[in-house]
Amino acid sequence: MELKSPEEIYGRVSNEVDVILAKLRTLSSDQEIASAKGKAEEIFGALSAELKNNVASLQRNAEWNTFTIAFYGETNAGKSTIIETMRMMLNEPGKVKQQEEFKALQERLGITPARLQAIAAAVTEAEQKTAKLKQELDQTEAAHGDEVQRITARMDVLRETIAAHKQAVSLWQKLLDLFIERPEEKQIEAMASELRTRESAWRLESAGLQQRHAEAQQQHEASRLALAEANASTAKLAQHADGAIIGQGMHDFTREATAYEFSANSQHFALLDLPGIEGKEALVLDGIWAGVKKAHAVFYVTGKAAAPQKGDDTHAGTLEKIKQQLGAQTEVWTIYNKRATNPIALQKARLIDGDEEASLRDVDEKMAGILGKHYRGSIALSAHPAFLASARCLVPDSDVAKSKAKFGAKYSEEELIRRSGMTEFLDIVVDKLVQDSRAKIVRSNFNKAYDVITDTARRISDTLKDSFRPLASKLAQDAELAQSQLDMSLDALRGRLISQGESAVTEFTESVRSAIYQKIDDDISNDDFKDALERIIRRKQKTLTESLPSRMQVEVDKFQGQIRDVVERFEHFAADLLDTYGKFANAGLGEKIELKFKLDNGVNIPGLLGVLVGGALMIWNPAGWVVLALGAVSLVVGLHKSVRGFFSADYKKSQQRKSADSNLGDIDGKLRASLRDTLDAAIPQLQPRLDAVKEALELPAQQIEQMVALLAQAEKHLKNMSNTIKTEGAL
Repeated sequence: MELKSPEEIYGRVSNEVDVILAKLRTLSSDQEIASAKGKAEEIFGALSAELKNNVASLQRNAEWNTFTIAFYGETNAGKSTIIETMRMMLNEPGKVKQQEEFKALQERLGITPARLQAIAAAVTEAEQKTAKLKQELDQTEAAHGDEVQRITARMDVLRETIAAHKQAVSLWQKLLDLFIERPEEKQIEAMASELRTRESAWRLESAGLQQRHAEAQQQHEASRLALAEANASTAKLAQHADGAIIGQGMHDFTREATAYEFSANSQHFALLDLPGIEGKEALVLDGIWAGVKKAHAVFYVTGKAAAPQKGDDTHAGTLEKIKQQLGAQTEVWTIYNKRATNPIALQKARLIDGDEEASLRDVDEKMAGILGKHYRGSIALSAHPAFLASARCLVPDSDVAKSKAKFGAKYSEEELIRRSGMTEFLDIVVDKLVQDSRAKIVRSNFNKAYDVITDTARRISDTLKDSFRPLASKLAQDAELAQSQLDMSLDALRGRLISQGESAVTEFTESVRSAIYQKIDDDISNDDFKDALERIIRRKQKTLTESLPSRMQVEVDKFQGQIRDVVERFEHFAADLLDTYGKFANAGLGEKIELKFKLDNGVNIPGLLGVLVGGALMIWNPAGWVVLALGAVSLVVGLHKSVRGFFSADYKKSQQRKSADSNLGDIDGKLRASLRDTLDAAIPQLQPRLDAVKEALELPAQQIEQMVALLAQAEKHLKNMSNTIKTEGAL
């Protein structure tokens, strides 16, 4: 794969992945590994689909013309503050335009410090005046109420006095009182007149105060309305103010990656402001990924002079996020943005102390450990003071404006920028980082493609090393153990069948002997002896023929059960192994691939077990070897017939017993020999069928081995592709 231009890289990678998958599909048509090939295709297909998605995302977000630097890091670490300061210090076109809009809007709205102070003073004055008039009105009303209450109480006393007098005097006096007005009554009339006069005066005074209070309230409302309008204008103005892109401590203030383009020292570059990685990442993850894929260099911004922390089993830590998201970047720097909300923080000659320097060395060590040669080192600065020094368009009387005044009272703008470390940082960006940007753009894009391909190859390698190769080895070991158990079961079957057969022959022989001895004891003739012996042998033969199959069946069933147990144990072990090694933790596939194999794989294990039983049927049927007994009887009995009359009855019985024993011994021996010959002929016939079961036990390991071989080829192709990219991109 020769890459003639960097822009071809992503399309060529996608095409090469299709070629690898096509090769996997055509490697073999062997039916025995069809399942393994299908699984290998499925696994690599899932990985290649993920790889192609990553490549397509890189292609979609790739930036080939403008060197792009992403500011990446913790939430509220000051990424936007640094960028905003750079926008002002380097006269970024968007910032220049924004400042012009701010000034024009400020002039149009008339938002000046003097006007805001005047409006605030008018509100305060109106509030105070309204409150004072309300107080006077309340006091006047209270005083009037007190006087009315005093006079009314005095009048009540006089009325009580008059009432008491009327109760105490005689009837005659009462008649006189009708014509003569008492002094108390005159006083009551005078007090009532006074009350009327006072009420009239109070009403006039109260009406005047209420009028003045209402006018004050109107003035207060007008001033408040003016203040509300000023605040609304201030809010509009704040949208164009310096620092509008800076959050105020709220998580995920920056939701999307925002680019700002710069030109400095004949270099054109862009800065990307990315969302924080420690807020609600589900809301901003796409923006973060798109930004890091677009960027050619990254500044990791942190507010702590401490190494990024690892996560736990449930949540990825900052260290894991950096490794995952920045591993493909060609240049990564750490910015320690030291917080400084008070001028006192800048009073020392150096921005950071010895402890912070030691901590930053630890940061560099940790970052280099996960990013390798792509990591460039750490930079310390304090963006907030530099921002305050650079800001020209701030909302009057805002917190930021007050903070600028506080720092400005201690240091000049030039001194603030110098002490903040921003001058040194700008020199690094403009004079070092963006130099030779075209070559860096090419190398960065090559490196990202190289990274996603090598990552896929590594995941295949890890899957082979951690899952498939140990799985194949353990399956082979378990299959070998199971095969050994099958062989031992077959050997044990032969021994048990011989034992059962010989026991049956012994029972047959002893049964015939016992029965014929009883006949001999009855003093029968040789002819009767012969007939009796033949009848007994036939009868006992029938019993043997009927009983022997069931006895053999017990052993064959036991053998069949042992074979089934061995197969089932192997299937159980294989299932456990597949469960243990088939999780694909390293492949990152989760539950997408279910690694399971059917043990039969085209071989009918239950059928084979049935055939094993069928092959043993010839062992069950003793007709072929039990019938040997009859021919031997007639021969031995015939020899005794010619000498019958020369001997006594006891001698005859003795000779008949010897004849019976001789015949039975001959039959017994031949039966036992025939039994062994039959088993020697029958047992080997079971071996091929048992071998078929043993071969079936080998299939899972063979399938995994085939998957190992197929995936190893895919891994090799990917490594070759990554080597080509490395060579072409001079990484």
